[in-house]
Amino acid sequence: MKKSTQLLEHISALMDGELADADRELALAALTADEGRAAWHAYHLIGDQLRAGAALDEGAGAALAARLRLAVAAEVAREEGAGPALAASAAELPAAAGRAPAAGPAGAAAPSIEDDGAAPAATLP
Repeated sequence: MKKSTQLLEHISALMDGELADADRELALAALTADEGRAAWHAYHLIGDQLRAGAALDEGAGAALAARLRLAVAAEVAREEGAGPALAASAAELPAAAGRAPAAGPAGAAAPSIEDDGAAPAATLP
């Protein structure tokens, strides 16, 4: 498991009160980095939404689903070393959410999970 993935899992477990004492210091240290703070914030927003049981309106739900698909596709591309084909297909997802994809190398569309005013997305290197 990649170190950054493990740290994000530690942050999630810390929030849920399920983190082993031996890992607590590591999780707290991760919260000093931008990635850790963004994950903490995003996980809280997700938890708040789940606890409230609030249904997202259709447009917001579709946009959220598209952003999640994009983030997963980008992560798979990074972890598996997938080439431009996966990145190009992932770049089509923002259009489904009503957002323009960011320009990538040589003018090609590149995946983007930039914040659009909603909760910050937790990113992995």
